[in-house]
Amino acid sequence: MDQTNAIVDCDVARLDAPLRPFKARAGHNFVALFRRVPADVTGLFVRIFRANDSYFDVTAHEHTDGGWTVRIPAACFPETGEFKYEVHATAADDQPAAIGEGRLVVAPFSTTTTPLAIGAVQEVAQLPCAGGGFVQVLMKWDGYEWMPEAVHSATANEGTEES
Repeated sequence: MDQTNAIVDCDVARLDAPLRPFKARAGHNFVALFRRVPADVTGLFVRIFRANDSYFDVTAHEHTDGGWTVRIPAACFPETGEFKYEVHATAADDQPAAIGEGRLVVAPFSTTTTPLAIGAVQEVAQLPCAGGGFVQVLMKWDGYEWMPEAVHSATANEGTEES
């Protein structure tokens, strides 16, 4: 099974009806499959709009069954927000053809694409203590799960010491 984030059925007879929304994630790619694209068009591409009406044009690839797939790179989604996308093509008479447009919602998502390194340490909590100090709880990634690593304590007048 290939990555497909949205399947969009086009209807050029109803250009006033919006296409299916894209629900992308910031900093990650997005793949859409377009169906019901007129058979007499070529050169399908998707225009991804950003703030201030700037945009990216991404070429789609035709399948033997008449569908078109567009693989939109992560760089097209550098920030969160609501935007729009348009689907363009070239008609049989070499004129621009409007296929449709839809809403693009880019939601936040962790931008780290590299798995955690074994031995990575993460602070879980700082618990306040009487007298103004705190207890720091750390966990360490062992490659399968987070394990308690250490508990550090400090008072208001001391540095951090391992308990």
